[in-house]
Amino acid sequence: MIPRDISRAIREALGEYPVVSLTGARQTGKSTLLRSMLPDWTYLSLEDPDLRALARDDPRDFLARHARHVILDEAQRVPELFSYLQTVVDQTGDAGQFVVSGSQNYLLLEQVSQSLAGRVALVTMAPLTRAELLAARPGDLSAPEKGARLLDAVRNDRWAWVLYGGYPRLYDYGVHPARYFADYVRTYVDRDVREELRVLKLAEFERFMGLCAARAGELINYSALASDAGVDVKTAKSWISALSASNILFELRPYSSNANARLVKSPKLYFMDTGLLCHLLGIDDTEALAAYAKRGNVFENAVIAEYAKCVQSSRGRLHASFYRTSGRDEEIDLVIERGLTPFAAFEVKSSATYNSKFFKNVSSVGEALDIPPERRGVIYNGDQVMVGGTRGLLITPDQIPDVVDESIFG
Repeated sequence: MIPRDISRAIREALGEYPVVSLTGARQTGKSTLLRSMLPDWTYLSLEDPDLRALARDDPRDFLARHARHVILDEAQRVPELFSYLQTVVDQTGDAGQFVVSGSQNYLLLEQVSQSLAGRVALVTMAPLTRAELLAARPGDLSAPEKGARLLDAVRNDRWAWVLYGGYPRLYDYGVHPARYFADYVRTYVDRDVREELRVLKLAEFERFMGLCAARAGELINYSALASDAGVDVKTAKSWISALSASNILFELRPYSSNANARLVKSPKLYFMDTGLLCHLLGIDDTEALAAYAKRGNVFENAVIAEYAKCVQSSRGRLHASFYRTSGRDEEIDLVIERGLTPFAAFEVKSSATYNSKFFKNVSSVGEALDIPPERRGVIYNGDQVMVGGTRGLLITPDQIPDVVDESIFG
């Protein structure tokens, strides 16, 4: 298994709360990580129909038999268990009693928030970050010969990183990306969308995912999206919420200020994994990605998603936005905030060749937001890194972890 940075956040949470809730998109490696981290704990998957029946028929006895150091996987399958779980953890109040995990995040979080408020730490697990892929070794993989080829590709070519994304099984077993993502979408639509969300228009929903992919890195226009998908605006908003709750995509809010009424009000749409994004766009090799008219949007998505994943891995919250005026005369892709105050700002460029013009927007917006040069910069697809320049930072996606922990700011 490729080591995951979020392991530290999970261990910290286990030392602070009776229950830790681990959610995330399907196949991000939640079960594998928990079983690897906590080998002495009892692992119970409530996907097992027999275990599920026992938990439903007699939840009190079920928890009496499994009262401490228990991993309850796919726990949302037995929602009635959570009220009894509250009683069990309150008997001692000790930290580190249970981990509940699942892929239907919206269902699991609903139960957690209702029954375990104040007793549970919420941790979200995303696909692999680029930093984790760069640190991975062939010995971490179940099928090293196959998986190592993909690892080498993403290390040596950032467009390959964008194309393949970060779902662990791709690298662990060297699964062909086109087959993997076709199966992934089919499983997600059939299990989560049909069974759990009760969506009946499955073909329309899958087409809707493709339409969202075509708009990655753009402002969300619900009316246009609904029209193209052949559904009403209410349905489009509901489906966006479902995809967000599944950690398939996320929204980045616009920066707002009472001092500037010209700032846009609509959020931007991003996918948490660009491998899935490229699949939905019908892009299956780096040549097709290089020829894609909106490849800059896809690279921007990869960078913003990498930042979001690194924040999640540190158990943080995404206090970030983008800056754009209504006329698009001033625009930057990422504003990092401390509370309500802008702290750092970055523009994303997909070019591998440095151009001094890259700094134009981030310099003017940075000055307007009172962000000093040492905390503003450009994230681009080249190899040259400049820290401490008078205009700001010039970095690559490889330095994003240093942005998250703020070490790059000196």
